[in-house]
Amino acid sequence: KTRNLSVYHAVGRSGLSIRGTTITGYDTDASLTKKVRKPEQVVPQVLNAGKVDLRSIMKNLSTTESKANGRINKDTILLRVLK
Repeated sequence: KTRNLSVYHAVGRSGLSIRGTTITGYDTDASLTKKVRKPEQVVPQVLNAGKVDLRSIMKNLSTTESKANGRINKDTILLRVLK
């Protein structure tokens, strides 16, 4: 429940928005969520990696991919924002 890594891709140039506990303005088809088995190893990689490395980190996670639901809660941490 608390070890999910999500990637949100914005629909347009306006970017992502927050309304209450919902992320809006993201592409539902391109955005995805995966469960992380060892967050103590993956989180530092996400913080220090470049754009290309971030894509490979998500590809290398062998857990099942699901669609991002756009909801945030008290356990959600925003790690990176890229243009």
